[in-house]
Amino acid sequence: MVFGMAQRPALALSAAFASLLALAGCGVPGVATDRYAGVPPGVQAAFDDSEPRAIVADDGNLALVTYGSSSCPPTVTGIRAEDAGTITLSLAESPNDVCTADMAATTHVVPLPDEASGRPLTVHVVYTDMPWEFTIVAG
Repeated sequence: MVFGMAQRPALALSAAFASLLALAGCGVPGVATDRYAGVPPGVQAAFDDSEPRAIVADDGNLALVTYGSSSCPPTVTGIRAEDAGTITLSLAESPNDVCTADMAATTHVVPLPDEASGRPLTVHVVYTDMPWEFTIVAG
């Protein structure tokens, strides 16, 4: 198909809009405000048991460290304050289709609900699509 001069700007605009839509979907999925490879300062990576780790950062956010495929980290899909000293985090499998067979730490930064003001904080981690549950204490 051959396009005339009048159609080229419309095609360019359509391509630019499609690119913007694709980039808009590139944020962190779920309720986490950030997700990065590795562990935050003050947390030691522990690949021996693969249980999650958590700390309450100086900015008041929870840093949850999970272990698994570096290309398919789980997604934090929900957070609920049970009381001032207890929260429940729901995690789901990664939406990625192809995953590497490695073991890596991934940190999920999650804003804490205002009601979760107690310290230390008990964190229940529930995987919604796997039979895994962990209870950890974040200082």
